[in-house]
Amino acid sequence: VALQALKLVETRDEDLRCKLLLGIGDAQARSGDTPGARETFFAAAGLAKSLGRPEEMARAAIGYGGRFVWMRPGKDRRLVPLLEDALQALGDQRSPWRVRVLARLACALRDRHDRERSDRLSALAVEIARELGDPQTLAHALDGRFGAIWWPENPQERLEVADEIVRLAEASRDLESAFAGHLCRLASFLELGEIRRSEIELDVMRPLAEDLRQPSQLWVVTLNEANVALIRGRFRESEELSAKAAAFGSSAVLTDAESHVASHGYRVHWEAGRTSEAREIVRPAAEALTWYPFLRCALADVLIELGDESAARTIYEELAEDGFSALPRDNEWLLALSLISPVCAAFGDVDRAAILYELQLPYADRHAYGHAEGNAGSVSRALGILAGVLGRSDDAERHFRDALEMNERMGALPWVAHTQHDLAKMLHVRDRPGDRESAVGLLHAASATCAELGMVALGQKVADVLGALGVLAAGTEERTTLPADASTGTFRREGEYWSIAFDGDAFRARDSKGIRYLAHLLGTPGREIHALELVAAVEGHSPERRRPDVALTVAAGNAGEVLDERAKTEYRQRLRDLESELAEAEDWNDPERASRIREEIDFLARELGAAVGLGG
Repeated sequence: VALQALKLVETRDEDLRCKLLLGIGDAQARSGDTPGARETFFAAAGLAKSLGRPEEMARAAIGYGGRFVWMRPGKDRRLVPLLEDALQALGDQRSPWRVRVLARLACALRDRHDRERSDRLSALAVEIARELGDPQTLAHALDGRFGAIWWPENPQERLEVADEIVRLAEASRDLESAFAGHLCRLASFLELGEIRRSEIELDVMRPLAEDLRQPSQLWVVTLNEANVALIRGRFRESEELSAKAAAFGSSAVLTDAESHVASHGYRVHWEAGRTSEAREIVRPAAEALTWYPFLRCALADVLIELGDESAARTIYEELAEDGFSALPRDNEWLLALSLISPVCAAFGDVDRAAILYELQLPYADRHAYGHAEGNAGSVSRALGILAGVLGRSDDAERHFRDALEMNERMGALPWVAHTQHDLAKMLHVRDRPGDRESAVGLLHAASATCAELGMVALGQKVADVLGALGVLAAGTEERTTLPADASTGTFRREGEYWSIAFDGDAFRARDSKGIRYLAHLLGTPGREIHALELVAAVEGHSPERRRPDVALTVAAGNAGEVLDERAKTEYRQRLRDLESELAEAEDWNDPERASRIREEIDFLARELGAAVGLGG
């Protein structure tokens, strides 16, 4: 309204117009209208420059930069020049506005491979702020310092910076500074694998964000809640929180919101076995958000999973050029390296494996985590994978067991299961005394986690290694050849196919439930097996929850007298579990899994009905 009024005045008051633009821009930014705010601040910056107003130029440049001092400019090409102009106009004055411009410029340069200028600018901002003695100005400078030196080698140093921001915010009662300090703490704890302490920080941040009522802060806290859920393996909750965060972030923070939606979405879809959908989520993000190279690492990993080695190779070679120097050593660096390590292993690239191993070795006790962009569990898991490529099985085992310990301590159940699978594969290949037994135990544990969390893709890989070890499911051994008194034959699983040979005839068949039924029957010759036992063996149900503790027989023709009270109770519990799993499969739009669950529900319902009659 004020701007419209100014248009009616014959003699335009440009000073007043500049101040009004700055006020309107600030209001737009706080409401979450980042695109509108940026255009308003850009106009104010041009006007302030023409009027020779350094402080107004500084206000406009900082306002244009958004609500967070640490945020990258991304595809924006205006921010850095605006900040440079403001800094030059301010000269050598040691003022609060110069502190803020220095801090924001230091963080705006985070995308550059040369880290020296960011370090120097942020250090100068803190130095001037300490001289000025104003708590809010110093808190802002320290927030900028944290973002400018957000590097993998210094989480403890940055944690000290975060603690000081919190203390200053408490002294000045500044809610935005308090939120910033707790956010810095959260990030540091996540990098160190201190997930419980991160959750405590989130508990503090949520009411602060609600009090501020600004979409930017609400986006940050909701997104980090989604990331913690992802770490814990609560995939449905993570998906819901990510969608909620995207609603805040679409207008409040633009490109960072886009990257987080992609990085969370692809991981959830991948774990659910919807790898093609994961590719379609991460590919456009990797192509558009080029300042986030970890997304290209994720895309290469997905392409390997889908068998598109040619496309994965193209990305991998570009990233691996000059010792992986294309990956900036920033806060996403460890995540990127952990994502590209399995790709290196898939290609058997020994030379690059040695490079990746040496790059990550100093961070073996760290969590491969990007600022809410996702995570890859303990860095030691990637080291174990690379040590395996290098033929150093003892080192691989040590790294995998370290990764298991850290992932378990973090409560990162998906990465516990992934590491169990990786270690089991290594033990299977090494095949020393005791390795097979250890591998089977690890795989059974991983299989149980996959079933619990709905990790379909890893669950199939676990089943493949169990098949290679001659084990069909937990507690059920599978023979790889026919009995000795039969003609010579082979019935062996090899990945997604089975090799079947008998009396000189041989062929390969794609894996299916029917083939696995046959394998189990061939592996237990001379023994009658009830249909329910066969289903339980092939589907991998644990004896404690899914198989009655009774000797089943097919003589009765139905469940009849073979079901005692305990068995009936366990069957009913299994039906309740299946109903919950069916709801999850339908929510996740997984028709194949839903169909399998319905078949089992129908089968168990018929058998239980036959056993207990209409009264039951």
